[in-house]
Amino acid sequence: MARNFYVGELLALFVLGTIFYFLPTFHAPKVEAGSEHNLSGWAWSENIGWISFNSTNQGGGANYGVTVNSGGNISGYAWSEHIGWISFNEDSDCPQSPCSPKLNQQNGEVSGWAKVLVAQGNGWDGWIHLRGSNYGVSVSACNWEGYAWGSDVVGWVHFKGTNYGVVGTGSGCGVQPDLKVSSGPLLNSGVLAGGSTVTFKGAILNQGDASAGTFSNRFQIDIDNNGSIDTTLTPNPVINNLVAGGFLDVVSGSWTNIPVGTHRIVLCADQPNPAVTESNENNNCAESVMTVSVPEFYLTSSNDINVNVTGIGTFTSDTTKITVTPIGAFTDDIALLVQSVSPALPAGTTYNFSPQTLKQNQYSSGSDFGVTVPGDTTEGDYTIIVQGQSPGLTRTVEVILHVNSISPVFREI
Repeated sequence: MARNFYVGELLALFVLGTIFYFLPTFHAPKVEAGSEHNLSGWAWSENIGWISFNSTNQGGGANYGVTVNSGGNISGYAWSEHIGWISFNEDSDCPQSPCSPKLNQQNGEVSGWAKVLVAQGNGWDGWIHLRGSNYGVSVSACNWEGYAWGSDVVGWVHFKGTNYGVVGTGSGCGVQPDLKVSSGPLLNSGVLAGGSTVTFKGAILNQGDASAGTFSNRFQIDIDNNGSIDTTLTPNPVINNLVAGGFLDVVSGSWTNIPVGTHRIVLCADQPNPAVTESNENNNCAESVMTVSVPEFYLTSSNDINVNVTGIGTFTSDTTKITVTPIGAFTDDIALLVQSVSPALPAGTTYNFSPQTLKQNQYSSGSDFGVTVPGDTTEGDYTIIVQGQSPGLTRTVEVILHVNSISPVFREI
């Protein structure tokens, strides 16, 4: 009896081995595969060796693969040369629910069961558990890692190790970083002079739940501000690991000899992960507008001025503040004077500037301007054109003088 059993056991192993040898050919019609399969690479079992997740790993033979759809549901087949097809299509009769294998794309955890289709028996049901109470498969970015358990036959299935691993693309990736450019490029100043040099800066925020992994950033320049990018500065070096909720300040190289005009500057964060693509780049870019001009300035007046006259003597108005706004790299001294008055004020009128010449450090503090008029000045409104002169440039600002005629007040001495 023992001899007959031994012979029968050898015969069974021979038949089983023959089935395994021809499985890729016999079962190929059941294992439909195509470009939709988005897992590839290898897992490793210390008991049964390598497990292939995509036929492209081997080349030729059966066409197979494992897929994760947009909802995280896993389907398809992996292949082991020792135990045959491993199905990810099982949705019932597993030892413990949930049965259907699934990737939680919010936290990156993989749950459910896979099942070996052949080579079951001797108490083994073929199930491989993808997540238990103290183990499980998980996905970080597009890298699958962790362990599944296939009972004593398969043992631990390692999804990542030295020089091997299962990798996803598209929906086969786990938690996706939500990269957002939180501020557009910051420039040296609001308005620059033609020929200037700027160094672009900006900030990127990771709004996602996990590390952003590897990404780069780039500054693009729309020179004529028509919505079309004309040039891209050399991207910054690749950056690793922007933690969830974290900011990253990025600095690019300089743009020199900037032409006069208005230019649109765009900062984008780019990640190789296919889940962050050009199609949703509006969330990953920010822009600002830079104006570049010939150096110049303009004048402003803070208020109208008023003076009361009684018909005799002279009277001085209150004052307005004349300030200078420089454009670009303007730094010259500006001399102030009255260019014209309409209607004309009578002879004897004086114009008071304090100070009359504004230096660069006085542009914002300005000059106090007022008028002293004869007491018989006609009541009414007068338009005074104040002129600022610098070497090669002249700019003006309008000041309104209100002259009010009042009766003189007599007091007994």
